Amino acid sequence: MSDVTATTASPLRMWRVGRSGRVWVSVIAGMPTLTALAFGIQALVHLSSDYAIDGLAAGGTAAVMWLGAWWVALRPRLVLTVDEVTVMNPWGTQHVPLGDVVTVTPGFAAARLQLRSGVSLAVWALADGDGALPIRGRRAHEAAVAIAEAQEQAGLR
Repeated sequence: MSDVTATTASPLRMWRVGRSGRVWVSVIAGMPTLTALAFGIQALVHLSSDYAIDGLAAGGTAAVMWLGAWWVALRPRLVLTVDEVTVMNPWGTQHVPLGDVVTVTPGFAAARLQLRSGVSLAVWALADGDGALPIRGRRAHEAAVAIAEAQEQAGLR
């Protein structure tokens, strides 16, 4: 591995959770936000503590929903740099040297990054759960091709 790490190297490619997945999670998390905003406006208009308390409760719910949205749909990503692949999932981040990656296989809940050691890592960012049937596996295939090309350029294949 070089002296440059994934946190400082500019990524060659980056994959995030699909756009439709990010949009749906944001819409669902946005509902309590709009409710909190409505209660807040009503509290200001009517000078009512009941509306203010309801607004605070809805605001707390909105904060929890946005944290969950960030956790499962906005944070996960797969980052390909010159010398490593970084997998960011809700439960943690793994840095894998580029030469250790064998292939990427598609999956409904998460794609799998197969390593030379026999271990496979889940990659939430490449999940097919939010894609239509004709495009299932397309993003995992794109990642596999990009990783193979990076390995060839680095002389690892």
